[in-house]
Amino acid sequence: MSYTDDDALPRAAVAVVAGYGAVIAAAFIAAGLLPVHDLAARALTVAVVATVAAALIEDWRAAAGVTVFAALVFVGFLAHRYGVLTGDASAWSYTPVVVAGAVLGRGRRWWHAWRRVADPQPPTGRRVIDGVIVPGSLIDDAALSLRVADGNPSPAR
Repeated sequence: MSYTDDDALPRAAVAVVAGYGAVIAAAFIAAGLLPVHDLAARALTVAVVATVAAALIEDWRAAAGVTVFAALVFVGFLAHRYGVLTGDASAWSYTPVVVAGAVLGRGRRWWHAWRRVADPQPPTGRRVIDGVIVPGSLIDDAALSLRVADGNPSPAR
């Protein structure tokens, strides 16, 4: 995605804000429900949010920003206290779980995009609603004009 489109930048900004909000919500849930010393479960909670965000956000840079934010929130608030990123280095050993989740989510998005390009679906042809051809494309208009030219504007069956 490039930012030449007028709506691309605002969409990316909204996606980042929504991702940050989801990470903060997951951090509150993890802090409230999980024990303090269960860092693996807390990291997994944040990793799930990073995975879903990476799969849903269009722009890879926005998804990367949400992933970095998720890792920093985990280390600063779920592993340590008061947003301190220094201290016990063992908390940083859980951040590859968050990154791996984001890579899986992004990989899923790329896989589906590649499949759409590699195996395009053929056009369905005419659009028929209640047995009547609905114009709207060149194929539909050509089929409708042929039927009218034959003197038979009857429904296509």
